[in-house]
Amino acid sequence: MAEGCRSVTSEFDFTWDIECFEDHVRKRFQEIFSPTFELKCVHVMRFFIRLKLNYTEDDYRLAFSMFAVGGSELREITTMLEMSVASEDGGRRFEKSCPLYFPDECGDERECPFVERGAALLEHLSRGRLRLHCRLAVSVHPARTAKFNFSANLQNLSNQMEALRLDASMRESVITVRGESFGVHQCVLLARWPNYPDYLGLFKKDLIAPDLHSGLQVIRLSALVEAAAKISPLEINSKECREKAADMYDLLSPRLFDYLLSYVYSGRLRRISPAEKLKVVRVGRYFGFKELVERLQEVPTASTGVTRCTSEAHSIEWHCEDTRRWRESRFRPVTQIINAYKEARGSFEVTFFMENQKQHGDIMLEVCFSSSDLPPAAVSCLITVMKVDFSSVRQSSFAFFAKDFEDPAWRIPVGLSKLDLRDTLFRVEFSFSNASSFNQNGTGIVSNVFELSANEVEIVPCLLSYSYQMDFFYEEAEAHDTELIAEDKVVKAHRHILSVRSPRFRRDLARDLKRPGVIKHFVNRVGFDALVEMVRYLYTGGCHLQYLEGEGKPNLAQDLCIAGLLYELPDLKEKCYQRLRRRTFRRVAKT
Repeated sequence: MAEGCRSVTSEFDFTWDIECFEDHVRKRFQEIFSPTFELKCVHVMRFFIRLKLNYTEDDYRLAFSMFAVGGSELREITTMLEMSVASEDGGRRFEKSCPLYFPDECGDERECPFVERGAALLEHLSRGRLRLHCRLAVSVHPARTAKFNFSANLQNLSNQMEALRLDASMRESVITVRGESFGVHQCVLLARWPNYPDYLGLFKKDLIAPDLHSGLQVIRLSALVEAAAKISPLEINSKECREKAADMYDLLSPRLFDYLLSYVYSGRLRRISPAEKLKVVRVGRYFGFKELVERLQEVPTASTGVTRCTSEAHSIEWHCEDTRRWRESRFRPVTQIINAYKEARGSFEVTFFMENQKQHGDIMLEVCFSSSDLPPAAVSCLITVMKVDFSSVRQSSFAFFAKDFEDPAWRIPVGLSKLDLRDTLFRVEFSFSNASSFNQNGTGIVSNVFELSANEVEIVPCLLSYSYQMDFFYEEAEAHDTELIAEDKVVKAHRHILSVRSPRFRRDLARDLKRPGVIKHFVNRVGFDALVEMVRYLYTGGCHLQYLEGEGKPNLAQDLCIAGLLYELPDLKEKCYQRLRRRTFRRVAKT
């Protein structure tokens, strides 16, 4: 991804259904909270929307706010929210867009300039239900994509490793599936195929055989399938093992195997049909591709949240006798336990206390939930205060979301002082509106973490984990076939990875690609430290200069810049050049 191109953008659709919306209005709910939905750049960010109702004499106005919890990268990405009201015929009304900027700590509320009169919405309510459509678009500038797993370097690594798989001239081994041959490389299988090192250690004679005609190694598919069954963590006898392997052998097709190899080499998941996805999940489970299976099952593109009508209501009434006893106790805190959430068998405590003991001390409520496992719900609290002779009545209401906040208690002012208690009654009413998240088909509650994608054609999983696996493989130097020598020191590597990633290495190692055993190659004009990090970059797509220079290697950026130039790695050269340029600017600024 070149500097100056358009930002990487992803979109997530969230539909919020508020059932019995007119009931919420009639009961004077001031706030309604949506179920949460989650987005992931590096860390999971949890979002939810608040609908605020501001009542007038004969109407009300709706205002929307967006909340975000977790994920500090919100401050560095551009978030655009598009909201609309969906009518019964599926059309969109009152469609508006607004940017959401999170400059400070996450969790801050962001007001959306989307305010409408309630009367204007009535014609669009379907059976009393308000349906809101939210489209959240997240954009990342290419210069910052490395932090969000959209790094141009990581994508180049992914693309070039996929090119290695498809390059017939660089084949090392072949696997044949129903008459169709696939080129593979032992180093990539060792790095990325689960348990492949165990296959080689236990079944190498059955697994690999030389092809004298082509000079390539042949990996027997039947032996590969049987090896996976034999090292399965499940205890099965030999007959069950053979039957299991036979079923998988029959299931594997060239198309399925190509999909699997593409994931192994590139770290990406191509889009497939639902029917094919079921087969890939089954194959992935068999061979131990846990991350592949999880991503195919858990990455949605949209979700639906439903806020149901009030299912439970509880009230607490204080009469003159109650207030008299409280005065006699010198206003010691009084706690009442309410059994709510009948299905979940949960409860919450309401504590009445005097905020201060002065003559005009204010009465406060503290609401505390007894369990953190209660289902999410919007809680509305309506406080009614009246004189004994009913000469005056006034109401105030509060709302909060009984989930997703770290603080388990909420404080609510009743609006009375000590002096007011002599001839005043009050009633506190709690109402609960349950909230749930469903998948786009509405078939059940699902995990709805949406991972931002940097490609419109493919689902790009977290290439960062792919990079970590390649880094671990490089550090272990397992089954290395090349020794790079600089300053009389050795860096162990794999010739096919070097060749596909660097045009210079491809020319230098062209004659040695098919030579058996370990080859030695002298690297000139590049120091040992720079060579270690350059090869790490070839394996992982990453280069962390700020940490390396802090380890006593102040000239590493300059040495790597030269190495990137010599071995035709423009991205590495540019990154080091920019590092040197910033360092020069800082030095000049100090003088």
